[in-house]
Amino acid sequence: MAGAHRLLRFFITADSVYPQVNRATAQSAQETALDEGLAPLAGWVKRLVDSVIQDRMGHGDLEFIWSDVRSVDPKDQASIIDIYVKDGVYTLNEARNILGFAPFEGGDQPMFQIAPAPVVRPTVLEPRPPNRK
Repeated sequence: MAGAHRLLRFFITADSVYPQVNRATAQSAQETALDEGLAPLAGWVKRLVDSVIQDRMGHGDLEFIWSDVRSVDPKDQASIIDIYVKDGVYTLNEARNILGFAPFEGGDQPMFQIAPAPVVRPTVLEPRPPNRK
């Protein structure tokens, strides 16, 4: 019977056992597997570096923290920031700061979207003079 199992394993391929998935699902599964696989190692490195900083160097008030260096799709980032600005979570200048742009005057006030069309602030546009013929 053991020989039959070995023979069966020989003929079963990965394609016949695992269903086909699209590229997006495969990429997210790969990212999840990478995160889950690196989590124990990252925890061990954090504990090691924390012990060096706190115990050996004598800085008990400091700790090591991992920085999230994942790249964000610019379209996703724009959508998220747009929602946060429209809901009043971020001001325009906070959103511009995240994107690396200079602030502008009046951009520190939270705004809420209340109309389906853009509402223009009167200080931005000057009224046009009437046409004279």
